Amino acid sequence: MDPNEVLRIIRELITEFDELRDVQDRGDSELVIDKQALLLLRFIGNFEDLDKWLRRGGFLPGAWSQNRASAEEPEQWIAERDYLVGNHNSAVEALAELTDECDQLAHDLHHAEYERDELRSERDGVRWERDQLESDLTQLRWDHDDLERDHAALTRERDELHRQLAYVESQLPRFQHGGAW
Repeated sequence: MDPNEVLRIIRELITEFDELRDVQDRGDSELVIDKQALLLLRFIGNFEDLDKWLRRGGFLPGAWSQNRASAEEPEQWIAERDYLVGNHNSAVEALAELTDECDQLAHDLHHAEYERDELRSERDGVRWERDQLESDLTQLRWDHDDLERDHAALTRERDELHRQLAYVESQLPRFQHGGAW
């Protein structure tokens, strides 16, 4: 592992995170939160890698190991370490919040899937009822057609009976005057 490269990456991630915080303050928060989460995960991973490297006796990054004549040097290192630790803790807190949000989203997704299944079941019930109504309607149409045919036949029969009755009535005066049936 190259601790100099890891430190460079950590510093870039901090800069990107700070820049995104400014964007978030302007109101573009949804996309920014996702990007920050990715940056925090990368920051944590690189920070943990550097920490493991140093705990195992690895050499310090060049920026931390140069001999400086200034008496402020240890204070600067402590300040930089505190800054990195603070960012690490912020990243862990942000990650915990994102984890909670992901858990809530997973719960919401499960609930939405349950509601979807309920709606599908209800839809299937409505489809079955629609099929039954269509079947009943088809039967009613057949019954209607049968009734119309019966009505037409009865109308023809009635008309025929009226014709026969008219004929009989027309013949009736002839028989009333002495004719025979």
